[in-house]
Amino acid sequence: MTCCNNTLDIGCFDMCENIVQTELVAFSSGVHYIVYEYRGQKHKTDKFFSVGENITLDPGCLNEANLNVFQIIDPAGDIYEITDGADTFNCFSLRLNVRS
Repeated sequence: MTCCNNTLDIGCFDMCENIVQTELVAFSSGVHYIVYEYRGQKHKTDKFFSVGENITLDPGCLNEANLNVFQIIDPAGDIYEITDGADTFNCFSLRLNVRS
């Protein structure tokens, strides 16, 4: 994972769901890589997304106890970025809610 210039918190999601449905949308069709760190090691998962499809994550790959920070690498090998007003984000964070 390269350095995060600006991280967007995308919220809290239910750990018990089979999939974490984000509001992030694929800009191109193809295999995207989700890159994150867990216990000091880098991990990468891949998934095919079509243009306009919401990017989803497997909660089993995420840490339920901490803030998860990740980057998305698009099919061209570029870091996925979004712009919101004057801010551009190249990393994203989320938390998982564990139901008892």
